Amino acid sequence: MARSQNPYENFEAALKKPGDVQQLVIHCHHAGFKIPDERIERLQNLEYLYIDSYPGETLELPQELLKLPKLKTLVIEGPNLKDIPDWIFNLVHLESLSLFYGKATTISGRITALKYLKDLGISSQAMQQLPQEIYLKTLESLYLNCRSIKTLPTGLESSIKLKVLRIHCDSVQELNDEFQTLTALQRLDLPAKR
Repeated sequence: MARSQNPYENFEAALKKPGDVQQLVIHCHHAGFKIPDERIERLQNLEYLYIDSYPGETLELPQELLKLPKLKTLVIEGPNLKDIPDWIFNLVHLESLSLFYGKATTISGRITALKYLKDLGISSQAMQQLPQEIYLKTLESLYLNCRSIKTLPTGLESSIKLKVLRIHCDSVQELNDEFQTLTALQRLDLPAKR
């Protein structure tokens, strides 16, 4: 049976052909959208999950996501999102995590549980600080877009595999020279100096 190359955009439709579903995109701004419930565990071939325009302040996803061993990419966007549940950091097979949440003020240090994470994107207009733990040894790409952060945590040199570093944090007053020790670095985007 051939698997879908195009993402499913309807959870109920995906459940009708669970073995075919590799990608699921939920557009929460569409009328009649449905956030996946515990039945998501039927999608055993799911590799990519994108939740777009999540409407609430606290992310409510079923913990059955933990039963999806092929899930490698999780993208969550929510303009009012403040919190994501800590159990998200138990998705140990994730290789790519993008959290675009408008009102979050911090991210959990539990991110260190994501031992295979290669790509990390964090964006928040309200984030005040980032934990040093975001600098994982496995990271190859790090994107930060946090307008309220004034200083970045030290420890960047521990991300020895980092190839792409994109920092779009306009309020950062000073950048240290840690990025110069990253020998694998191929692309560096920093905020313009004032």
